[in-house]
Amino acid sequence: MPIEKIFSEFFYSSTFEIILNILTTIGTVGAVILALYYSKKEARERYELDLKEQASCIYATSKLDEASLVVKIHNTSRVPIHDVFVVSVLNSSKLTLAEQISSNGYIKPVEIMPPGTKTITMESRGSSMGGKHDVPIVFFKDANNNEWVLDNKSQLHKAPNYEEKIINKRLGYSPPYPYV
Repeated sequence: MPIEKIFSEFFYSSTFEIILNILTTIGTVGAVILALYYSKKEARERYELDLKEQASCIYATSKLDEASLVVKIHNTSRVPIHDVFVVSVLNSSKLTLAEQISSNGYIKPVEIMPPGTKTITMESRGSSMGGKHDVPIVFFKDANNNEWVLDNKSQLHKAPNYEEKIINKRLGYSPPYPYV
């Protein structure tokens, strides 16, 4: 039997049709799975952006005066933040956030901060050799009660249960807080 005849019979047979249908089905299922994966990934990214929307409108600036650290917290969102804690730490880039907090200088709580700027004056350990000086770390809750921290490099991170885990346990600072 010539090879051309074998191929032509195969391509016009029901076996070829079944194989073609199986390949088409596999391709369709794969495309659907891929579409669902990317849809879920996009929804997760959108949720993270929505979650960070207000928190990303919060930032802090600081200036070292003679014996004090002047911290300005800026809330450029339309709603207030609350349970704000400003902790002064040394600006060492080698230490992790946990290590910096354990070497804290001072802490100031702010109960609620409406949109705008709030200036907080804290004691400072002064500047020293090697360029080490106090910088602020800001813990706060947004309007949706999500907990955040602005580290000493102004990077925003989630900080779940910061009041209990960090402020009360690690820093030994417990309520009632003397709000500024």
